[in-house]
Amino acid sequence: FVSGVVTADMRATSRKGFFIQDPASVANEESVSEGIFVYCSNNCASAEFQLGQTVSLLGKRSVYKNVVQLATSFERFEVTCDTPTVVVNADIEFKACAELNVPEMTLPLGTMEDFRRFDSMIVSVASE
Repeated sequence: FVSGVVTADMRATSRKGFFIQDPASVANEESVSEGIFVYCSNNCASAEFQLGQTVSLLGKRSVYKNVVQLATSFERFEVTCDTPTVVVNADIEFKACAELNVPEMTLPLGTMEDFRRFDSMIVSVASE
């Protein structure tokens, strides 16, 4: 099982999935993202959830276009928090069921590898 806060919903797009971010992690390691894309193919319509809710699901790890993702059929899926109340980022008015680590990404970054630690996450962007 994996649990996370739903941070973006792309079920109605060609991506057919959604993003979740781990609310339990407080320190973002230099090369590890706390978010992941969950691919649900044609099973997307069967899941009922909203942005900011915490969900738990069973999925299989895969790599698509050099990005790690989970594939799920929603056989084991549950919303574990219905009402988002924690303001995660006031600038975008995003509320979640749990506090999220929102790292600051300072632009410009050196290489594309520098973006890996921010994959699938809500970030705050600054520039030098």
